[in-house]
Amino acid sequence: MDEDQLFVDGVFSDQQIGKALVIGANQGEGPAYSLIEKGWYAVCCEPDPYALGILLKNKYADQLTIVHSAITPTPGKLTPFYLAERTAMSSLQKDWLDLQVDRNVCPKEEAVQKEILTNTISFQELLDYVGTDFNLVVIDAEGVDSELLGSIDWNQLPQCRMVCVEDLGDGGRCLEVAGFKFLHKSEHNYYYTR
Repeated sequence: MDEDQLFVDGVFSDQQIGKALVIGANQGEGPAYSLIEKGWYAVCCEPDPYALGILLKNKYADQLTIVHSAITPTPGKLTPFYLAERTAMSSLQKDWLDLQVDRNVCPKEEAVQKEILTNTISFQELLDYVGTDFNLVVIDAEGVDSELLGSIDWNQLPQCRMVCVEDLGDGGRCLEVAGFKFLHKSEHNYYYTR
């Protein structure tokens, strides 16, 4: 179990069963997965077809509702998606991979991507379909995290105790306005709670 999973486990140690929303589920790794292993249910959103194939083979797949789409602030449409050889680096933003090379997150020789088309749906369209009864929301949307945070009416998610976001940008203000307070910063994520 990594640092983020240990932290999330601690916050939810008093809640045996719950529901998580994971935007940018990748291959089935990240802060929510230790809770899923313990019996939580999750809605996992992932536009990368390769990562999704691995996620579908997860031994906890029966506890997951999979949404094969990118989640955006605006209503859905068919849009370019930049599929990186390293699945965790795929993004709706063409220059996202170059930025990761500049930040020394991805070696230049591994910075290979190709453009595919993917469907997008807005965060609101997603909630209209999957519901709002989430205790944890994890956002790891490779470059659109802050935009998503600003597009969400958090009042629709009254059971949400914690939000985990990888790339906070100026999204912290949106969370604070919605009644969340900064709780913790790990190496990879920011955590807000209410």
